[in-house]
Parts: sequence; structure tokens; C-alpha cells
Amino acid sequence: MITLDSDHVDYSKVIFEKDKPAWVYNISGLSRTSDESGSVQYRLIDRQVNMETQEEYCHQNYKIIDTEGAQMFSEYDMSFDPSYQSFILNDFKITKPDKTVKRITLKDIQVAQRETEFENYVYNGSLHLLALLKDVQPGDEIDISYTKKGLNPILQKHFDYFIQLQYFEKMDRIYYRIVFPNKYELFYRLYNTNENPLIHNLNNNTTEWVWDVTNSENKSIDYEEPIWFNNNSRVQISSTKSWQELALWGMKLYEFSDPISKDIENLVKSWNRSCNNNEEKILKALRFVQNDIQYFGIENGTESYKPRSPNEIFENKYGDCKEKVYLLKTILNLMNIQSHPVLVNSDYRHMVEDFLPSPNIFNHVILQIINDRKVFYVDPTISCQEGSLEKNYCPDYQRGLVLNKNSKKLITIESNLYCKSKIVSSYILDEDGSCNLGLKIIYEGKEADDFRSSYMNNLADYSKFIGEAIAHRFGKNELIQDIQLKEYKKNNIIQILTKYKLENVWDELETGKRCYFLPFVIQGELDVSVNPMRNIPLSINYPVNTKEVINVFYKDIGSVFEPRINSFKNENLSFTSKWEPLLDKVTFTYHLKTFKDHVSENHLEEHRNVMKKINDEYAVFIHKNDSKTSQGMSLFKNSKNAMSVLILSVFLLSYFIIIVFRLNKALIRIKKNGQF
Repeated sequence: MITLDSDHVDYSKVIFEKDKPAWVYNISGLSRTSDESGSVQYRLIDRQVNMETQEEYCHQNYKIIDTEGAQMFSEYDMSFDPSYQSFILNDFKITKPDKTVKRITLKDIQVAQRETEFENYVYNGSLHLLALLKDVQPGDEIDISYTKKGLNPILQKHFDYFIQLQYFEKMDRIYYRIVFPNKYELFYRLYNTNENPLIHNLNNNTTEWVWDVTNSENKSIDYEEPIWFNNNSRVQISSTKSWQELALWGMKLYEFSDPISKDIENLVKSWNRSCNNNEEKILKALRFVQNDIQYFGIENGTESYKPRSPNEIFENKYGDCKEKVYLLKTILNLMNIQSHPVLVNSDYRHMVEDFLPSPNIFNHVILQIINDRKVFYVDPTISCQEGSLEKNYCPDYQRGLVLNKNSKKLITIESNLYCKSKIVSSYILDEDGSCNLGLKIIYEGKEADDFRSSYMNNLADYSKFIGEAIAHRFGKNELIQDIQLKEYKKNNIIQILTKYKLENVWDELETGKRCYFLPFVIQGELDVSVNPMRNIPLSINYPVNTKEVINVFYKDIGSVFEPRINSFKNENLSFTSKWEPLLDKVTFTYHLKTFKDHVSENHLEEHRNVMKKINDEYAVFIHKNDSKTSQGMSLFKNSKNAMSVLILSVFLLSYFIIIVFRLNKALIRIKKNGQF
């Protein structure tokens, strides 16, 4: 987060201590006396919007229950976009248990430009008013009201508003009021609620819609739900009548009347001369925009929706998703190659079908390209891609709105989700307990893109990452062969070779020594613990297409194992394990492929049964008897206690990684929905 010093902030858009607008109703929170559980009582969320005056009035009321609640409200953050809004603080007071009132004044509030999305290379230009509440104590009641005035000028004919009727905390009262002139035609849609609005005609020219909900139960956080899933009670309001109307509006954002710069024209001419066909031209243009135009977004005011001119983007060498799409589209136009921007939502994906048409239900733009009567989708914000157009990975956005004059509905996006990885681990066991480990790793498609983006310029970090992963299982190790990397750009394949010396792979037991081997990469892709009683979908990693081969070399090891192959498949994934013993070698091959990003709630029991079977296929134990009379090896079969100990220890690291990842997704969702 970047914070600009308040000395550089324009205070002209911030007004303190002004009466609330005359059209606003006085709404009070509920006083909950019987139930004081939790650290804070959320007594009131009050939002009133007037389309005619372009004002949104916000009013909250809270009661602090304990010291944790006091800590939570030791500061309070309010924000607005100064490019088109002004901010009026109507009232901010703290009522003590003895009924004395303290009002927050200018000296208690800092105004600063805090770029909360700067780490994602997005500059939104919002101003934040941060109130420091130094003496909040249990029993205090906090009441805050302010008004934001102004509507983004690019959205004058496309009013959109989301009403949350359920939060992550219990709400005593939620009140929403929308006041609009009858000349506007508004539409609303309910999600997971039956709360229709109370409709009142205030006069011949004005109507109001009111949602007044009491005792709204909290929504529990589920770290395992798909990112697109949202079962909160909420309402969407929109003035956009159809997808066609929205597409025509979006088309105008990508109209540029000035001549294209000579620099762009000359670059395109050079590509036209050097390329043999349209696909080569498309790839030249795509890779240039992906890699040579830095991703950075200025997304305040009209620039949240309208890209800068392609000349400016090209000259400055930076742009966000809509600007990268615009520059690529401009270049392709000069090549006489047809293309269209496509609005998508990287979180909600196919669920955008459930929304009313509105600009604000989309958060990303990609490009549709038509070449040789084939349709391709590309994402110019993804850097470090290689390979053909046919195998060019595009994320699974699922649904989108094409911005052209013929667009009348959302389309199904058939993205290229090509990805494949193969990890071959060869363990050569020595009598002294040490082991030489050779690794051969092959990445294809998306997997190659991800490696190239993260490690291509820093192989030392990748080598360190592998060494640390080996150490978690086998302890001390030494790199004995630096990474040898081969890249096959035409097919987007990366091959990696490296070797490590493991100090000791055997675990000491009372009966001898034991070592075990697992497909660690595949194991990390799967969460084998499934709760069949959950009533919402379960998220799984997608796309995944990973083969893991484990070769173990040791004297007479092949005599311990018998050939076997097991396969498990359902509508979500397939898993195969195969054992191939030879005299002094045994090979264990595992292959995992996922077909979708979730398990539906109706198939959880079936999925759980499959995961239990997969879990039983993971671990291979090898036991060596150290007694003088026997030097044989045996395979632990159906040893539930040994398996339980193994699974607990090996899965511990992966479990915490999964939890942290899912917690991060949940926090992103909370921020996205504006929820507590």
C-alpha cells in the first residue's frame, strides 16, 4: 500500500460537519440487549441513494462489547474518488455509557491518498479519510454518517448498485433506499432472498424502493468454496436494459479518431514483411503487447472504463487490461485481422449469466481474434507466453460479452486451457543410507508459462525451492548438478534436469529402517479430506494435468513388489497409479487430471469415496531388516497405523499452505463484496 503525504492532498473535495441532505430519512439502529455475544454489535447499516442529486448517504451504528471490539474500531477508514466525487462528513460521534458524547473533528481525521491496490500495479486515485479513535472503550456506541456526491460521468446512463442483505457479521438492521426520477427505468434482481422492495411514489415524478431487513444472520466464511460461488443474500439494481445496449456502450469506449502514430505503423510494416502468415503476425503482436507493454492501471474516474489512445499506450509502454487489449486490437486492425474486446469477470466467470446487464459486473477485458475462420481468445496481460496460437493458454473465464454491433447476449468462451507437467524422480539408494536423486521436470502450456514468469531469470531461486522441498521430506541434501534447462519455444515446452545428494533417506525403527516415497507434486494438488455434509460446492484445482514418475534403484528391490495398476475417475478428475517392478528397480507412476474447478454439493459423497481410494495409493513404504540373519526388504501393506502417522506428518506442510491460500481467496472475496 502506498500512502501519499497529506500535504499533497487537495482538501477542496472534503467538507466537514455539514447537515445531511434534506431528502434523507432519519433511520435508527436497533438496540440489542438480550444478546451481547461477539466483540461488536452491528446495529445499523443505512444506505440511501438519490439518482437525481447523484448522492449516496451512508450511515453506520455500532456498539463496542469488549476490548477486542475496541481494538477493531481504533481507526475507521472512509474513501471516495475525487476525480468525480466530493465527500461530506455529516456526523461522527462516540456516545459513552454515561451518555456523554464525543464528536470526531478535523484534528482526529487524516486525509491521504492510500493506494491499496498498488501491489497489483493498479492506481485508483482514491482519497481516504482515516479517523483515529484513540479512546474507544467497551460500552461505547459509534455513529457515523457521511455523503458522497457525484457519479462517474462515463456511467451517466448506466446506473448500477448492489445491496448486501447479509454480511459476515450479524446485522441488527440493514436499510437501503433508492430514490429515482420516473424518467429512469430501473430493474432489480434478488439473489438468495425473497425480500422485495417496498415501493412508494413520492410524487408524480419520483419513486423510492426500500429494503428494510432486521436481524440478518451472519454468513460463515468457507475457505473451500469456488471463487465464483456466492450464496449471500443480496440485490442488484441496474438501469441497463439489455446485453446489446451494454455492448454498444462498450464499443464506443474503443473508438479512436486520431491517426495512428508512425511508430506503430512502421512496427506493423516490419512484422508484415518478416512474417509468413497471419498466425505469425498475430503472435508477434501478442507477444509484444504481453512482454513489452508493462502492466499498470490508472483506474480512477472515466479511466476506470475508457482506455487511453493506442498512441499514448505505445509511447508510454504501459497499460492495464483494457489498454493492452486496445493496443493489440489496433495493431491487428492494421494487419487486416479481425478482433473484438470481450468483457469478462475473472472471479464470477459463468455466474455473470445470473446478473442483470451492467458495466460493473465485469472486472477484466480479453481479446477475441478471428483467423482462418477460427476463433481464439487471448489475454494480453499474461506475460512470458510462448507457443502456437492453437496452444496459447487463456484462463477459464467461461462467459463474456463481445463488444461489437452484433452482440446481443453473453457468449461461452472456449478458452485454451492446455497445461501439462511431468516430474521424473530417480532415487539411487546406497548401502550407507545416502541417495542420489535425479530430477527431470517437463512443463508444457500454462505450466511452462508459469515457470517462465516466476523463475526463468532466476534459476538459483528455483534450485533453492527444490532443495528446501526435498529437505522437508529427506533432511540434509546437496546440489550436485546445477539446473540444465532446455526451452522449446515453438511448442511451449521447458525441460529441467538437476541432481541432489541426499544424506540419509532411511528412518530408524525398532525393527530396522524404513523409507517411503510419495508423488509430492500431485499430493499438493489434492485435498483428500472431503466433508460430505457441506451443502455448497467444493473448490478443486483446475486445470491440472500432472504425471509423476518415481524410479527407485536398489539391489533386489523388484522382488518386493508386484505389478499393479489402479484407476479412479469421476466427473471431476481422473487418477491412475501404476507399479512396474524389475530386478533392481521399481517404477511408480501417478497421473492426475482435473476436468472442472469444483465438486457440486450433490456429488460430495461420491467424490469423498474416490479421494479415500486415491489417498490409499499415495505412499510406498520400504522396510529393511538390519538383523544379521536377514537383509531382505518388505513392503508395508494395509498398515493403517503406519499410514496414519505418515499422512499426518507429510500432509502437515501442504495443509497449512492450502489453508493460507484459501484464506487469502476468502479475504479477496470479502474485499470484493465490501463485507465485514
